[in-house]
Amino acid sequence: MLTPPPPAHAQVTHSNNRAHTSAGPIGRSHHDHPERHQTTCGPFHGAIDPLGVSGPLRAISTLVGTYVVIVAGTVAALAILSATAPHLATRDAWVHAVIVTVFAVVLPLRLRAARAGRPGALRAVGIISAVLFLVNVTEAIIPGLFLVWMRAEMIGIAAVMASVILLVIREGIAITERRRSAA
Repeated sequence: MLTPPPPAHAQVTHSNNRAHTSAGPIGRSHHDHPERHQTTCGPFHGAIDPLGVSGPLRAISTLVGTYVVIVAGTVAALAILSATAPHLATRDAWVHAVIVTVFAVVLPLRLRAARAGRPGALRAVGIISAVLFLVNVTEAIIPGLFLVWMRAEMIGIAAVMASVILLVIREGIAITERRRSAA
């Protein structure tokens, strides 16, 4: 379904590569119909989506949000353990927490750039996810390094990142196919 043209009395303006209408008191702008939002820039040009991004990018956003929540939970658990049972909040656990926290900041920033259609940002999301997958699997299999709950957290992160990697590959293929068909 395509976005209907603005009413005849609407004034159309362009900013940040997106068309906006101010239809006045009787008409509606495209903001009143988020389900009909059509992207107008980047590799997702013309894709209709509630958030202005493709389905895989929406799913990636959900998975990255899940990752951020897992990391926040890990840091909170370590803070509680540091106060109540310091011997369980080891230095290795804190190093792991700091590393995944840094990625919990960087990954959403790269994802936002990918959603804006910036070249290379989707690839960066895939590379970061692959690094997180490999590091977490490696740390989880080292015997005696982390407590069981930390190993479970690492396997959870690895599963989330594996899903992100698959979706990034899927979206990359779709972008390549759209470019070929447009050429």
